Amino acid sequence: MDNVTHTLIGVLAGEAIGTATKSSYRGLLPSERRNVLVTTMAIGSNLPDLDFLYSTVTGSKLDYLLHHRGHTHTFVVALVIGVLLWAACELWARRRKLSLARIDRLSILGASLLAPTLHILMDATNNYGVHPWWPFDNRWLYGDSVFIVEPLLWASIAPIWFLLRTKVARVVVALLWFISIGLVFITGMVPMPLAFAYPALLAALLYAGSRLRPSVAIAMGIAVWSSVTIGFMLQSAAVGRRVDTLAARQFPQARTLDRVLTPMPMNPICWELILIQTESDALVLRRAMFSMAPQWLPAASCRGRGLHGPVTAPLEPIAAPSTSVVQWHGEVRSSLQALTSAWEQNCRVAAFMRFARAPWLARVGDSDVIGDLRYDRQAKLGFAEIEIESDAEACPHWVPPWVPPLQVLSGLHAPRTSADRSSE
Repeated sequence: MDNVTHTLIGVLAGEAIGTATKSSYRGLLPSERRNVLVTTMAIGSNLPDLDFLYSTVTGSKLDYLLHHRGHTHTFVVALVIGVLLWAACELWARRRKLSLARIDRLSILGASLLAPTLHILMDATNNYGVHPWWPFDNRWLYGDSVFIVEPLLWASIAPIWFLLRTKVARVVVALLWFISIGLVFITGMVPMPLAFAYPALLAALLYAGSRLRPSVAIAMGIAVWSSVTIGFMLQSAAVGRRVDTLAARQFPQARTLDRVLTPMPMNPICWELILIQTESDALVLRRAMFSMAPQWLPAASCRGRGLHGPVTAPLEPIAAPSTSVVQWHGEVRSSLQALTSAWEQNCRVAAFMRFARAPWLARVGDSDVIGDLRYDRQAKLGFAEIEIESDAEACPHWVPPWVPPLQVLSGLHAPRTSADRSSE
């Protein structure tokens, strides 16, 4: 999830905690207490993303893939982050010579622990994945439910806009809404009826928030946020069932290992799809756009991200016919023998496979390249494609124990490490 969303939802949760818990005459003033809780939630909701610092220092693309959404996105480390954030709040209060009542300390502790946990739960809703149960379970968890930047989540803070205490905060949030409105119309990923409905929804939520008691306005914001998230999750499950039926019918000779689903923003009808299948001696990735309401919006009319442009993977046409339900956008075949051989013999490939959910291996130009089709949207090498043999980047020194998403292939062909065995 993007950091704007994490921050806005953090502010909403901070307001909720401040309203739900009573202040004490022995502690912080109500305004001071509310400011501390909102600030704690806003900052704490972004702290897990500091995992990018490691790859920034090493300058390694592989380190980024392995450690982003890594240890800081686990509940164990979230507990540590929460305690440190609470300690920082205690130190700040002491230096400001502020008196904290017991209810203040408990509320701040609750916000400090909730913020990084909420970050993990929100990140778990998209297709990048997290592994929150480390060190007890090192498998990836994918929600495949919410787009990485979902405007409806930005709108969920609208009912509490009038509760924001500073003009700067209100102006910043309003600017973010104007940006989101522009993106909704410019990107083309949102159908026009839904695009025009978005500013209308913002206006309605703002009007309601101006008329309601603070507690009711906060409850409305939480209801919008949770309804959007739960609604997309339920729709993802329904899409998954239909895709499984379609895959079995159109590719009866293939074995489906996984499927990657990504909804378009504000659009529960159009879903980007990657089928991950084995077929004979090949790993086959099939890319498509899927429509849940083809009579209203056929798959060919759904606007995706880079589906029609050049990509790094050498995509070939798919033999199966496109329909109003599914529009195929090419497939890439990787030799299972070549992939598993590289996995066994090359340390960079072995590390990459601990991240790659939709891996492909092919000759690109003068180099052998392995990539993840989830993030392949340009002709040149992106952040999720690496050259197998490269003098520019050595083998990563710190390989976390994440279970490879396609562990079924490693179990059949590649050597199993002690980290793999201990994670089962």
